Order: sequence, then C-alpha cells, then structure tokens
Amino acid sequence: MIVTPELHRAMTAIIENYRDVEDRELQGILARIEKDLNAYQGLPKNKLLARMTPVKGNAVETSPTEALREVVTLEQNEPNPFNPSTTITYALPQAAEVELTIFDVMGRRVRTLVQQHQQAGRYVVTWDGRNEQGQILSSGMFFYQLRAGSFMQTRKMALVR
Repeated sequence: MIVTPELHRAMTAIIENYRDVEDRELQGILARIEKDLNAYQGLPKNKLLARMTPVKGNAVETSPTEALREVVTLEQNEPNPFNPSTTITYALPQAAEVELTIFDVMGRRVRTLVQQHQQAGRYVVTWDGRNEQGQILSSGMFFYQLRAGSFMQTRKMALVR
C-alpha cells in the first residue's frame, strides 16, 4: 500500500475540518500528521511507518528503523461480535514496553489488559467483557488499543449481551 493522491486528499480534508478547533494538543497532532503525510506521499507503507513521528506520550524519541522490517501486528479480536469473552492476538518483532487497553465509545479507559515489558513473540489475551472493577459491561461498541514502543494501533469490537 502507498500513500496515494486520493488518500492524501482525504487526509488533508480531515485535517482541514479540525483546523479551527482551539485545542493545542490536537493542533500539534494534526500538524505532525500533515507534515508526515506531505513528506512521505507515494512511499510504500512500511517505509512511511518507519519515518513517521512517534505519537505523543511515548518515551521513545527516535523513530523506528531496522525493527520495522518485521512489524508489530494487532489482529482483529475473535469472535467479533462476542459474548461473554473474546481473544485479542498480537505479535512483537522485538522486546518492547506493551500496553493493551480497552476503551468505550466515549474514549474512556475501561480496562487495561496488559501493561508490561514483553519479549518478541506472539501473544493471545482474553477479555471477559468486564471493567477494572470486575463489573460486567453492557452491550456496545468498544475499542482495543495496542501500544508497543512507538507503535500504536486501535481496532473496534462489539460486545453483545
């Protein structure tokens, strides 16, 4: 996959929609996205990922290089939709600080499933549809986010009770 002119136009339109929002953090993120998007238009996806600015909040200040020959992967949860539990699978090409977190549709943290240093390998985590306090959650759409070093990816899933 490459950053095509169509993708570039679509992302530029999204950035323009938020241009007037008075939020410094959001504006900073949008500026980095726009800079990276313009600088790497037409590059293959793996080279784009290797050159993009790490997301805010990561301790890593340098961008990944050789490590992205084999990339971090976050698979779609199974089953989806699910009841009462689902499994989330991910793989790390090298050791990293890992955080796997569940969010509700409002962006509130519901539960942190993993928060530790992990070695390279494939991992399978089960989520039982409960929050940090052990309460069973109602049906709805949820998001799970994997952070590993400078990598971050979010996917959605549906809990059906």
